[in-house]
Amino acid sequence: MRKAALVLLFTLICIAGYAGKKSVDKADVTFVDSKNCFECHETVKTLHERGSHAGVNCGFCHSVPKEHSTEPSEKNRPTVRTDHRACAQCHDAELNDMLNTKYHMSWAGKNGAASYQLVKRADGSFQNVQTRIPRYHVGILADLTVNRMGGRYDYKPGYSEAVPVEKLWDSVQDLHPEDGDNMYRTRPSTAWRPQKMKGIASTAFCLKCKSADNILDYSYLGRKGTGAPLDLKSPIFPTIKKMETSFNCNFCHDPHSAEPRVVNDILIEGMTDPKYKDNGYQKNAGKTMAKAEIIKMGERGYERRIAILERPDSNLMCGQCHMAFHTAVTYKDRDTDEKFSGTDFGNLSTTLFTKSPLENQEYYKKHNLYNKVHPVTGTKYASMEDHAQLEIVSQSAHGKAGVGCTDCHFAKTADGHMEHQPSLPTEKTAMTCLRSDCHGAGTTYNWTQPEQALYQIEVIQQKARNQLTYLRTEQDKIIAYMKRVIDGEISVSKDSYAKLDNALERALTVVDFWQTDYSQGVHDPKLHEETVFTSMKELNTALAEAKKTEKKLK
Repeated sequence: MRKAALVLLFTLICIAGYAGKKSVDKADVTFVDSKNCFECHETVKTLHERGSHAGVNCGFCHSVPKEHSTEPSEKNRPTVRTDHRACAQCHDAELNDMLNTKYHMSWAGKNGAASYQLVKRADGSFQNVQTRIPRYHVGILADLTVNRMGGRYDYKPGYSEAVPVEKLWDSVQDLHPEDGDNMYRTRPSTAWRPQKMKGIASTAFCLKCKSADNILDYSYLGRKGTGAPLDLKSPIFPTIKKMETSFNCNFCHDPHSAEPRVVNDILIEGMTDPKYKDNGYQKNAGKTMAKAEIIKMGERGYERRIAILERPDSNLMCGQCHMAFHTAVTYKDRDTDEKFSGTDFGNLSTTLFTKSPLENQEYYKKHNLYNKVHPVTGTKYASMEDHAQLEIVSQSAHGKAGVGCTDCHFAKTADGHMEHQPSLPTEKTAMTCLRSDCHGAGTTYNWTQPEQALYQIEVIQQKARNQLTYLRTEQDKIIAYMKRVIDGEISVSKDSYAKLDNALERALTVVDFWQTDYSQGVHDPKLHEETVFTSMKELNTALAEAKKTEKKLK
């Protein structure tokens, strides 16, 4: 009786709260008898009854045709709402946070132009790639559509990167509908990436971190041949035309139970597959990182999986997108040049949970794989193609102390509300770094003014930039020396040259790794310094040893 009363009370609270929301459109909710739903959907029943959404009627997020209960079929499936306003019927404060412009406009007023510019070096590599342009998470689907689709789409009048976008096709227009679903147009590409120069999104895989609108249309790991409408190699144009919402609530919150979760199958693989039992997550699950309960979903003939977390762990929840997954990268065998694509199930389809670029280099060297070749020396190495924030932060001093992404990138207001507006910590240090449970008054750091935190951040970033500059300088020395060997000016022993090549490979890996970390060293200053100076020492040692065996030929 007590449980039933609590469920009824929760339902009435939700209905009352929903009815009183003025900032959210009133949905036409048709309540259904959930018992009928649970007769078939046992997994959903388990989730629903154990969580804080136990009193929420299925009708809030699903419209259920009457005939579905008696003769369920693909034609009369319930509709599923994945838009923000489905959740905002009760949680409107979070939607208002996501649409709020205050932190982005504050950054624009202080910072103006991007802090770092793209510089192409003489050897063909890039440096200072990060441009630190904060973007609205609520608009990342529009961001990708406009900026990484070869000039196919553009914002409608009144919209731009500076405007939060709630629905994709309310704000974006197709400039060339005559191209149909053709990806490779003859027109010059104007695609650019605000964070990392330019690039064109080419498959539906690129959308999995932008939106969960089509979460029900993929089988686990995007396998082909399962009967699922989409796989990881599905063409992007016809897929994106059916999407609307970025940064869906259901990425991190299970809609049935309201428990914290992970839905990105690429990450789930790294968290659960036995062959990765020694990785950074599986060794720490239930300790410094939240343990996960894997639940198999799927009533449509193909398997899906979600991971319910034992507690909120924003490193894992945010890490669904902010991780160094290698699924979209093609690697080659160092000896045969045979290609291995991460999108082919059974290969590198997950994060390795290696926090260090040197660990990364050792892993790929051990497995005889590479994906880049240095244009001057021919040195083969495995470059980081994606940002390793999850791996770095979760295994850093902050991560081990229980600090997560939201502790710095969200802000906690005086009344305890956690703002759902991912943005630069530098715009909200008073509500993040200076909190009493972090580095505020009374703690070891005893920061009382935002400027104290900002100063420390700038110091860390300046050190990190200097460290990479020093490493590149030492790297250039060894490249020049190896070129003299290649040109036949000098010779060194075979063993010495192999050591030169290996030291350069590790240095190239370190540079690429840290260039993809948007924090410029703040996520783990100690690791940044250790890996850079270890690499510098290896370069200097290899060069000194090579010179001992050097012979002039010209």
